[in-house]
Amino acid sequence: MKLAEVFEYSIVNLTKRKLRSFLTVLGIVIAIASIVALISVGLGLDDYIREQLSAFGPENIIITPGSQKQNAGPLSILSGKLTEDDAKAIERIPQVQEVAKGISGRAVATFKGKNVTLSIAGYSPNIVKVYEIIVEKGRSYKEEEMGSCVLGSRVAEKFFDKKVKVGEHIDINGQTFQVVGILKSSGGNGLNTDPMIFFSVKQARELITPYNGNKVLAQINVKAVSGDVVSQAEEEIKKTLRRRHDVKEGEEDFTVLTSASILATVTSILTVLTLFLSGIAGISLVVGGVGVANTMFMSVLERTREIGILKSIGAPNKLILTMFLIESGLLGLMGGIFGIIFGILISLGIQVFGGPSKVTLELVLFAMCFSLAVGIISGYFPARRAANLLPVEALRYE
Repeated sequence: MKLAEVFEYSIVNLTKRKLRSFLTVLGIVIAIASIVALISVGLGLDDYIREQLSAFGPENIIITPGSQKQNAGPLSILSGKLTEDDAKAIERIPQVQEVAKGISGRAVATFKGKNVTLSIAGYSPNIVKVYEIIVEKGRSYKEEEMGSCVLGSRVAEKFFDKKVKVGEHIDINGQTFQVVGILKSSGGNGLNTDPMIFFSVKQARELITPYNGNKVLAQINVKAVSGDVVSQAEEEIKKTLRRRHDVKEGEEDFTVLTSASILATVTSILTVLTLFLSGIAGISLVVGGVGVANTMFMSVLERTREIGILKSIGAPNKLILTMFLIESGLLGLMGGIFGIIFGILISLGIQVFGGPSKVTLELVLFAMCFSLAVGIISGYFPARRAANLLPVEALRYE
């Protein structure tokens, strides 16, 4: 019997048991759909994070107070401090091109009688060079300018009942400021300036209580000379701050972050999360595999006399084994195909609602091969049992 004839024979046997075949395939469909959907979300998140980090800039470095362990909450400023003198020391590092000091907080802004609670920040004017921020209207503030502010695009256009224009005045925590500039929308990339109001650091210290009358900074933003020297700049910054803070390596009271270090951390978290969720979906796949095995065992029992007839007319064990393996493989493959279709539909649904999701050809091929393998492996023992039946005993079976 040719292989094509064996395929045809196996398909005919599966169609004779449509309901049982459908219920068997259903378990694999659910499992493969879950795996495809979960992995597609992981791939989508990975792409999204890489896109955000590319906007952050490969040559950019952020220094924050507190170690990575301490940097879990808003009070991390108490466990480690950065100062304006630290920023000046970092400026002297050869691999560093720009250094922008920064502090931030929350405040109540009032314009035309409407109050809005939003984020405010004090940065060195050169923050626009560090993150390539564009002042779309008006100008930026000067180093120690008082009484002036620059608005993010959303603050100017959407936060209040009327749009705020350059030259108008806005109240922040009861103080009146003139709007000297409005920033172009950042699109949420890099430093998300859209929902914020910016001041000089000196002015912001008067508005943000924890920074009143001191030289403490919330962060120092650094731009390296080029992306090629970021690692060197990072190491020099760590050495400089360890020396200034009198701490040993591994006991730092500050954190230095680059796009590469952020990506490594996030990737490791995503990998663990994807494996965990895929493991949960894998339980469904095991259940589906058990369903295939059970169906094939029942098929062997029901067709025992048929097997005996085939053997009595000269069908070898290998042919019987191949026949049942093809049937179980087809069950797994059908489950995989429909599971992939449903998984892609789920992924598209996630995209429609704005979530990150991505289905690749490699993922589709992996899911298809995986489902086929599950079907064949699950059907192996029933197929071997069928192949090892003695013709005389099989013909006697009723």
